[in-house]
Amino acid sequence: MRQGAGEVVVWRDRRLCSRERRPAAVEDDLDATRQRRAHGRRVAPARGPGRAPAALTSPSPRGGGAAAEKVREGAAAARDPLELRRGARGAPRRADEKPLRRRRSAALQPEPIQVYGQVSLNDSHNQMVVHWAGEKSNVIVALARDSLALARPKSSDVYVSYDYGRSFRRISEKLNFGEGNSSEAVIAQFYHSPADNKRYIFADVYAQYLWTTFDFCNTIQGFSIPFRAADLLLHSKASNLLLGFDRSHPNKQLWKSDDFGQTWIMIQEHVKSVSWGIDPYDKPNTIYVERHEPSGYSTVFRSTDFFQSRENLEVILEEVRDFQLRDKYMFATKVVMCNVCLQFPVTDL
Repeated sequence: MRQGAGEVVVWRDRRLCSRERRPAAVEDDLDATRQRRAHGRRVAPARGPGRAPAALTSPSPRGGGAAAEKVREGAAAARDPLELRRGARGAPRRADEKPLRRRRSAALQPEPIQVYGQVSLNDSHNQMVVHWAGEKSNVIVALARDSLALARPKSSDVYVSYDYGRSFRRISEKLNFGEGNSSEAVIAQFYHSPADNKRYIFADVYAQYLWTTFDFCNTIQGFSIPFRAADLLLHSKASNLLLGFDRSHPNKQLWKSDDFGQTWIMIQEHVKSVSWGIDPYDKPNTIYVERHEPSGYSTVFRSTDFFQSRENLEVILEEVRDFQLRDKYMFATKVVMCNVCLQFPVTDL
């Protein structure tokens, strides 16, 4: 702190404090200094929270004798100890004194942990699908396969990492058809449960076979299903509930399972597209189905009980060419005839 004629300049943490930002204790001592200079008297600082008791004032003797020295010592003892420490920063601090309060610097944000590296799987397939199990998990699942553009891929391999990808373990031998069947499984796709990140489903769409795991692929069980699982839709909240869509069947069948794929029932045919309802805009078991009609167009249905009753079935749109559900929005392409010129159809969204 530097005190001059009518001003106090304080440096704190190498920053210059303006007059408006001076502490109250400094302002009190400034007033006392001004009064002392005006009247030639020593004035003790005013009482306040955390301040020392005010001392009686006495006339300031002229000169530098012993009496003047005693008066100066008494006035110094009456001043705030905190302010004395401000004036003598180099002086040692008593055991009962608190350290000077300094302006806190902004908290440093921790840098994100970077986990990266290189691992060789020695795999000859030309495609790889990699999936991280999610938060609070160090599991990564990788599917190596041939291009799906081929008439029928001949092989596949599945790898699992339990250390964020530093090393991988091949688990393809667990994906078999059981005793008595030596055929090699060809995994075209795998699915991860959004409701339980420990659950995975692996599908061989050519053999109509599924493999499921409930513990990050440590144990795997397989079973046959009555359709080709070209598309599986796992529920976001109910971990056992999923839909299966067989695009390859002539009737475009839609199936439902409520035991994580072990048993299935068919709920709809002639399906063009299907999607789960969106929480919180739809009820938990709501599904939207776009169904082909003999007219060549589609009808969009909404059902809350998987088409078990007409009471819970609603027609959303008719004579639709395309339909999509994205978050809280529904998009549909519909052809209508213009009243002015019937020869030119108008596309309405």
